[in-house]
Amino acid sequence: MVDLIARHLPHNTPDFFVEPMMGGGSVYLGLRSRGFLRRTYAFLGDANRELVALYGAIRKSPRDVYAGACEYAGELRACDDRKGYYNMVRETYNMDVQAGELPPPGLTLFLRWACYNGVFRISRAGNMNMPPRDKLHQVPMPQLSQLESFSVAIKRDVELLNWDFRRYEDDEDIFIGAGTVVYLDPPYDGPKTFKEYTAAGFTQDDQVDLISLAKTWASRGARVIYSNAATDNILDLLGSHWPQAELIIHDQKEIVACKSDARTPRTEVLAWQ
Repeated sequence: MVDLIARHLPHNTPDFFVEPMMGGGSVYLGLRSRGFLRRTYAFLGDANRELVALYGAIRKSPRDVYAGACEYAGELRACDDRKGYYNMVRETYNMDVQAGELPPPGLTLFLRWACYNGVFRISRAGNMNMPPRDKLHQVPMPQLSQLESFSVAIKRDVELLNWDFRRYEDDEDIFIGAGTVVYLDPPYDGPKTFKEYTAAGFTQDDQVDLISLAKTWASRGARVIYSNAATDNILDLLGSHWPQAELIIHDQKEIVACKSDARTPRTEVLAWQ
């Protein structure tokens, strides 16, 4: 996906890169590692407050976050009832969030690696509700070197924002226009896709607002790139609200499935202007 996105970047290095739904940060990191964004100021955000706080903690001290996550992983491996331990840690996380507090970053990182398929889903009640992954005794924690590399990548010229995507248009300190590259990767459309990455979910109105903003930003001279499942609904929305966009329909391997042999290619659309 990163290579496909890179083909549609402007030849000149952009002044700004905006990714309101950074998730795991793979696109920003991938483009940066290819040399596209090394002299670019980035605004990286997500609506999940705890995820953004985790990234901020990794930026400040990857060793501390790693040590905290390893402590949970060690306790998990040492106990007889690993599923019960996972549920206890998950409940601790939910209690912190419901109380308006940020969970310890090591706890957040542990849960994101120990949950089923690494899919961190939030219920409408605001609780993380994913069950544990299979083979809990083999939770694949990240290496310290990975966290340190991530810390370096977001250490300078990066602003981490816990914002709804609409705020990028409303905030007076950010103007998205010429010299800016925007990548938009919303929760994918479709009946069997996860949309509950936050308690609010991601609705049809959200899809419309996002595509409409993509058109607005592109009309000001920004290079806007948008990806989603190539459902009839999304293709209709793009045609209605952003008809100027060029489209590519392609297959992307499905990464969320119960068994690896069930992860069949998924048809996606990449739109840009």
